[in-house]
This record gives sequence, structure tokens and C-alpha cells, in this order.
Amino acid sequence: MTPSTIISECAREFFVEPSEVTGRRREPDVCDARHIAMWILYRVLHMTTGRVATYFKRDRSMVCHASQRVEDLSETDPRFRRAIKRIRDRLGVTVDDVGDVAGMTTG
Repeated sequence: MTPSTIISECAREFFVEPSEVTGRRREPDVCDARHIAMWILYRVLHMTTGRVATYFKRDRSMVCHASQRVEDLSETDPRFRRAIKRIRDRLGVTVDDVGDVAGMTTG
């Protein structure tokens, strides 16, 4: 699994282009795809926040914000939780890879 594979799958889920995920657009679907991609890179590939930030041309605080947002929304927003599950399933990421975030074991 590579960063570009993750970005492509996140873009696919939200019907945006991979270049938008790594770009500067701030529309909700683009931000959701970007935040989930950052979270997966950090949590699954175990990239440092600095390395993820460099990949997205952002600073480390943005990666921390994105990761926290993904974890918060996965607890409160069923639509968001389902999107994460679909991405995770397509990537072959298990719950053990990311921990039991927001009941993702139940889908």
C-alpha cells in the first residue's frame, strides 16, 4: 500500500480527483478525502506527522487536526463512518491496523 493508492481510494470515495486531495481546495468533499487520507497514512502506514505534512505540503498541526477530526466524526457521523469503512475495505486495511476507532468493527 502506497500513499498514492490511499489518496486515490479516498478521492474515489468522495468523487474528487487525487490531485484535489493533495491540493489546496477546501470544499467539504475534498477536505473529507484529504483528512481521511492523512489519517490512514499516519495510523496505518505509521508515517510521522512531519512526513505526512510534507507529502500534502501542509504543516504538522494540519495532520494532527485532520486525524482528530476523522476520529471525532467517525464517532458521531454514520455517513462518515461508512465512508471510512468502504475505503478501508478497498485498501484491505483491518481494524487491527487502525485500532477500534468509533466502532468500526461493526461497520
